[in-house]
Amino acid sequence: MPFQLYDLIPFPLATPQAEDFYSILATEIKSLAFSPDADLIVQINDGHAAPASSVWYSADSVLSFIDRQWPTCALAIVMGNLADLKTYCRYTVHKTPYPRSVVRLTGNTFLLTNITALRLRCFNLRYC
Repeated sequence: MPFQLYDLIPFPLATPQAEDFYSILATEIKSLAFSPDADLIVQINDGHAAPASSVWYSADSVLSFIDRQWPTCALAIVMGNLADLKTYCRYTVHKTPYPRSVVRLTGNTFLLTNITALRLRCFNLRYC
């Protein structure tokens, strides 16, 4: 069964209770490998890179295997369960203003935070 590898990109989220605060997921999880048919989730923490080959060895110390039978932050993330995210994951709360940031989500898709104007410069007109 093939696993899909997801990189975790924490970004500021407005808190529903107050407009002048925001929260950011605070976890050591960098990437998660997940398959709906598998009984485990493969977790890669900050400071480590995913193995480059298409076959990963379970003895690789970079990999952590999480049993899907037990509730964890990793399981809450892949299942998208908000109640479990609140219970099993940590957040840091910050006072506004939001930090300025640009996060690349995919090849040419970006998430802009607290940026009101953007100027694009295209060096190759064929791709504009």
